[in-house]
Amino acid sequence: MIGSSTLPPPESASKSTVDPGWWVVGVVAVYVVLFILWTQFHWGSEEYRSLIGNLAALPLEITLVALCWRNSMHPALAPRVRWGWRLLTVAAACYVIVNSVLWPHDEWVLRQQPFLSWSRAGVISCYLCALLGLILLTEALESRAERLKFCLDAVIMLVGVSTPIWYFQMQPIAVADSNSLSATALFLMFPSTALLFLFGALAVLRKDSSLRNASPLQWLVVGMLVYCAADLVSASQVLKDIFQTRGSLEGLYAIADLMMIIGAQLEYARAAAGDSTVSARRRNDVFKALPYLAVVLAYGLLLAIARDYWREPLGDLLFAAVGLTALLIVRQIVASRENSRLRAEQAKHESEAHFAALVRKSSDLTTITDPYSVIQFISPAVRNLLGYEPDLLHQTPLLALLHPEDQARGRAFFRDTLRGMGVTATIEWRMRCRDESWLQVETVASNLCDDPVVRGIVLNSRNISERRALEEKLRQLAFHDSLTRLANRVLFLDRVGHALERTQRSRQPIAIMFLDLDSFKAINDNLGHGEGDRLLVTTARQLVRHTRASDTVARLGGDEFAVLIEDIPPLEDLKQLADRIIEALRIPFKLESGDVLVTASMGVAISAGSESVDELLRNADTAMYAAKARGKQCYEIFDPRKHTAARRPLEAEPPVLAPTSTQDIVLSAAGSDAQYPNNRAP
Repeated sequence: MIGSSTLPPPESASKSTVDPGWWVVGVVAVYVVLFILWTQFHWGSEEYRSLIGNLAALPLEITLVALCWRNSMHPALAPRVRWGWRLLTVAAACYVIVNSVLWPHDEWVLRQQPFLSWSRAGVISCYLCALLGLILLTEALESRAERLKFCLDAVIMLVGVSTPIWYFQMQPIAVADSNSLSATALFLMFPSTALLFLFGALAVLRKDSSLRNASPLQWLVVGMLVYCAADLVSASQVLKDIFQTRGSLEGLYAIADLMMIIGAQLEYARAAAGDSTVSARRRNDVFKALPYLAVVLAYGLLLAIARDYWREPLGDLLFAAVGLTALLIVRQIVASRENSRLRAEQAKHESEAHFAALVRKSSDLTTITDPYSVIQFISPAVRNLLGYEPDLLHQTPLLALLHPEDQARGRAFFRDTLRGMGVTATIEWRMRCRDESWLQVETVASNLCDDPVVRGIVLNSRNISERRALEEKLRQLAFHDSLTRLANRVLFLDRVGHALERTQRSRQPIAIMFLDLDSFKAINDNLGHGEGDRLLVTTARQLVRHTRASDTVARLGGDEFAVLIEDIPPLEDLKQLADRIIEALRIPFKLESGDVLVTASMGVAISAGSESVDELLRNADTAMYAAKARGKQCYEIFDPRKHTAARRPLEAEPPVLAPTSTQDIVLSAAGSDAQYPNNRAP
């Protein structure tokens, strides 16, 4: 297996739609298996076997060209990567031409060995294009240390791999007297180019093998290395005059084609899934051992060639050198693993120290609990937030700190958080302080039970009491009168609308009482608006005192008040309530300037749910003006047969003064018409 890849389609693919490229890979795999079986049993006539032996790889190579070209046109890939796939497309196309045209022409028409023909030199261009394409598929090394390490590894692999190639293939060709100069040049040119490609491919494989998404590149490089190995073995067989076109090496070429096809398809699937960036996450990989394997290969060859000298003093020196080198390699591996472990521990300690510093300095409360809500860790911010010492809360159930009314929600909150790893949820609840008061906090929980470092639920809590107070203040300003603290017109109309909706369903009538203070303008003009404000506040208290808790009392503006009565009592009881309110407001009000007798007029409208909010309020207003017309200090129940919507405001009259123990206050109807924000009548 190469890297950590698998052949099934990527996770992002739909269950009902599979990328056609995977079907192509499956068909190619079956084709390769059948072809390998054919190379072993050679089914068919001689002419048929000769045709298959020369052209069997053609479908594989054409498929590789198509998949490489498809990758080169994918918009999700970086331009550098797309150019790399274009060069791989050119290399694969050149190999198709060499394998399907030039090779058969040399073998069938010219009747000569293809390895001895200059047309075979076209393979060199394939190798060079493929090597350049592989380089474009890799990422550039950033630091100088990485570049130096890469160069050293590359040189080690070059020496290790080139040693057996030179000894077994190139050196015999170079010293052979039977070959002509041109044949010798051809034989040496091909292994030299293959050696160069092997060096580059191994270096590329070593360079990017540790990247998490390097699987496509690994499949490509290993497939190309199989190609090079097959070519080198073929050249060796030609040199020994034992090469067969339809031999088992053809199956090796087919396996190489399949591996590169898999690499091309993996690249396309990764790009289609949106994972086109190179991940920096590292992992252990077998290809990290390539430089060490190259050293083992060279020393193994040395021992094999020098086996005749093992019993001589030179053999002792050879074994001593090999042993020392092996010990150095083992020491290097152990030191490398130890350095990796130390770096990981250092990074972990630095991360923990950084986290601890952030937790200590943070004003938010950080808590880690087990799945049963038992506190395993709590940050020092608990001193300022709740007044407890952190040690006192260790191994304490977090739910025990919650308000009794919030504990059921808290248990459900923990159950929801435990549903999956990484689940994040938010809740607002009340926590008990050490002085037995309750603090409103907002908590964000993250399920990290599967995290090997945390192994619990992380909760970050912060005090939101000021925010809640501000929200309540804004709500009061938006829906309540700033002077009397009663509901304002917006809130009153909203509640009337909801009451009418319920009335349409339940057929239970509702009533609205609309009140207006008689001669209030004279109070403002003669006694001042401060006294007028006090009178409005006193009126609001009287209305609240004489109504039920379920009734809505509102100040609509100026000296106008309204009462919404749901689930109204019988008509006689409603009239008695209106009489009580009128009588309560007739009592003299004690102001700084003396006692003032101010009366009110009231209109009552009853609805069974067919009217709109505006119509119901207008009916109550009409009845109120009818009460003023009848002499004030009374109420009137709206009757559509008797009252009309037309209203005429009455002239302002001076209030009736009650005698005081010190003086009589005489009010004049003349007054200022200036505007005041609190109590000026609209």
